[in-house]
Amino acid sequence: YQESLFIDKLDSNEVESAFKQICHQFIRKLKEKHSKVLELELNCIMISNTRDSCRKYADKLNKENKRLCDRTTWAEQNMHNLENELQKLRSSIKSNLPTQPTSVLGSFRQLIASKSSS
Repeated sequence: YQESLFIDKLDSNEVESAFKQICHQFIRKLKEKHSKVLELELNCIMISNTRDSCRKYADKLNKENKRLCDRTTWAEQNMHNLENELQKLRSSIKSNLPTQPTSVLGSFRQLIASKSSS
C-alpha cells in the first residue's frame, strides 16, 4: 500500500529525467570502461610486438655469437698449426747450420758449392 502511494506521487517527467540521467551515467561509464579495455588491448599488442622484436634480435645475436665463436676456434687452431710449423722450421734451420762458425761469405760459398755439386 505504501509503495503505491509513493509511485502515485512521482511525477512522470521526474521519472523520465531520472531514467535519462541514469542511462547517460551508465553509457558514460561504459564508454570509459570500453576506452580502458581498448587501451589495455593496444598495450598488450605493443608488448607482444616488442617481445617478438626482442626474440628476433636475441636470435640474431645468438647466431652472431656462434659465428664469432666458430671463427675464434678456427683462428686458434690455425695459430696452433702455424706455431707447430714455425717450430719445425726453426728445428730445420738449426739442423742445417754448420757446426763450425763461418762468415756469411763462407756460408754463401758452401751453399753455392752444394748446389753446383747436386
